Amino acid sequence: MNEDTHTTTTSALVESILTDCFAPMAPHSIDRYTDSPRVRGIYAAAIESFPDASFTPLWSVADDRRVAIGGLTRATHLGAWRDVPATGHAIEVLTTMMLELSGGGIVDLMVVTDSLAIAEQIGAVDPLGPKSCARLPAYGADTASGRFSCGDGLFSRAGR
Repeated sequence: MNEDTHTTTTSALVESILTDCFAPMAPHSIDRYTDSPRVRGIYAAAIESFPDASFTPLWSVADDRRVAIGGLTRATHLGAWRDVPATGHAIEVLTTMMLELSGGGIVDLMVVTDSLAIAEQIGAVDPLGPKSCARLPAYGADTASGRFSCGDGLFSRAGR
C-alpha cells in the first residue's frame, strides 16, 4: 500500500469512527471498530454518565497507526459520574482522544478531558471563578505576596 492510499484509508477509518461513534455517541456503536475490553469500557462509562454525548472534532493529527483528535464534547449529566449522581446539568468541555489503530480498527484509546470543568458544570464542586488564581501559590519568591496575581492573563505572575 503506498503512503497516499494508506493516509486515505486511515482518514476514512477515522471519519467513519467519528461519524458512527461520536456524533452522537450510542451504546455499542464502537463494538464494530474494536475487540478491546478496555476501549469498550471507556466508551461504555462515558455513555452511562452522559448518554446524549456528542463530540465535535476541531483538529486532528495522525500517522499510520495513531490519531489524536481534539474537539468539543457536549452532553447532559444523566447517569452517575465519579460517584456523583445524575444532575441533569448540561456540560460543554474540550476533549482530546488518542486512538491507536491496527487492522482497520481501534486497539487502544485514551481520552483526556477537563474533569474539573465537568465537576463545576454538574455542580459537584464550587466554581473556582476568575479570582481563584489569587489562592494559588507562586513558584519562586519573586513576588512580595508569594501568590499569583489575577491580572488580565490566566495565572499571570504578580509583578510581571
